[in-house]
Amino acid sequence: YLYTRLALAGMSGVWSDAAAGIEFVYQLSPTSLLAAFFITVSVALVVAWIAARRIGAVQPSALIGGTGNPLAGGTAFWKKKRLRWDWIIFILGLLGGIGSLLAPKTPGTIAEQGLFFGAGFWLVAAGVAAASIILRRTLRPGRGLPSISVLGRQQAARRRGRSLAVIGLMAAGVFMVSAINSFRLDGSRGADRRGSGTGGFAYVGEATLPIYEDLNTVGGREKYGLDSVPSGFEVVSFRASNGEDASCLNLNRAQRPRLLGVDPDRLAELGAFTFTQNSDSQKEGWSGLDLTPTRTDPAVPVIAGIIDQSTAIYALGISSVGSRLQYETVSGAAFEVEIVGFLDTSILQGSVIISEENFIEQFPDSGGYQLLLIDGSDATPSGELDSTANALSRMFAARGLELRPASDKLNEFNAVQNTYLSIFSTLGGLGILLGTIGLAIVVGRNVLERRGELGVMQAVGFDRGQLGRLILSEHWFLHVSGVLLGLGAALVAVLPRLGAGMSPGTWGLLLGINAAVLAGGLVFCWLASRWTTQGNLTEAIRTE
Repeated sequence: YLYTRLALAGMSGVWSDAAAGIEFVYQLSPTSLLAAFFITVSVALVVAWIAARRIGAVQPSALIGGTGNPLAGGTAFWKKKRLRWDWIIFILGLLGGIGSLLAPKTPGTIAEQGLFFGAGFWLVAAGVAAASIILRRTLRPGRGLPSISVLGRQQAARRRGRSLAVIGLMAAGVFMVSAINSFRLDGSRGADRRGSGTGGFAYVGEATLPIYEDLNTVGGREKYGLDSVPSGFEVVSFRASNGEDASCLNLNRAQRPRLLGVDPDRLAELGAFTFTQNSDSQKEGWSGLDLTPTRTDPAVPVIAGIIDQSTAIYALGISSVGSRLQYETVSGAAFEVEIVGFLDTSILQGSVIISEENFIEQFPDSGGYQLLLIDGSDATPSGELDSTANALSRMFAARGLELRPASDKLNEFNAVQNTYLSIFSTLGGLGILLGTIGLAIVVGRNVLERRGELGVMQAVGFDRGQLGRLILSEHWFLHVSGVLLGLGAALVAVLPRLGAGMSPGTWGLLLGINAAVLAGGLVFCWLASRWTTQGNLTEAIRTE
């Protein structure tokens, strides 16, 4: 209840960018509460039943001795079977991870990200199985004990089930949080590169009324009094039709996205934006807009279009090249747009781009340009380009032109994905917090069960400091192993993002999260060991 209320408050406050300003209202449903209650109780009863069954299998001698190992006194068959399962899971996890990494995949697709994420999952499973094998080998007879730390790791092997639970829980939590946060987007990083989401453009502007002149020509600039403005800027103009916003900022399902008409040769010359490699036809790039798609119905004109991948997948349900969208001209004549390429996340999200020639053919009554992308030459200082943008805003104020930095526009789209990642990270962080507290409980329980043993060790000469190091080395080993395993698997899962280059802010966030998890677990271990070793441990010998 509290988490849901906080999440909704965040969606109406600091996370409002992802909700497009919509206010969310929490509605408490008795049916949902009852369902959650009975599901929770049912799961708890099943767990209690399994635990009771395991306890019932423990030999009385094990209970009296305080070991409580369900396998104590068991047959060699079951011990060997459990050992085989360790190796089977390890081999399957390793093969699954390697297979996912080596499987044929198309760069930039969801399938590629899914395979890498699957590889990380398989490697987590293989790592936990490997930890089980290592813990078993740690208890081999005849091994020396050169230090307190080695003795502590042998103590971890005694309660192998608990130790594996700690490693697996921490690894899974760190893996999920690290992998999810690696997909954060930063529009300002590399915004000046042509292959980025901004296309290398400095400003993007949208006008309410069309602008008919070509602002790249001397005549066009003189007509609007722009001859006094520094001439070191270029404009890529788009014609726009009436249509729906199909970007992630629109919470409704778009049926007919806005069409943008542009000179594809101009964008191809600049090398603006990046195409995802979903098919061979996308190798044509912007020149794909000049291709003549296959006509299945001669009565319906078919023109080529390019769309942002986020718009295609999430707003329109399109995942492959060759999909078609239905449109109508002003006169009511039908025509289709065949998608020949997908753009990576860009400032053109929410629209379908076609060639200007095809646009004029279908919408001859729609004149002028309503979307402008403005960029300076290599020799244009950034301050001079800012002055140019201000002058353009003043000159075209009557036409409703709004200019804004392209990186800000891109971050507006990115805010949706980043917001949901923040929500998932909060939930994952809550799970990791519970996991670290559970680690402290495991430490306390292990020590309380072994107070008699620790009392004997104190009686034969171990001081309290050595016993504390013994406990810490045992549980720090488990905690650090889990964190490193989860982090390593997460790095494998996000290899495509590493290849594309993550922003420094994302690296800092990942390092901060994992450092906090690591430090928090170590502190909890230390506090639990301090609390459980208080008092006279030798008194516990009398209860044995």
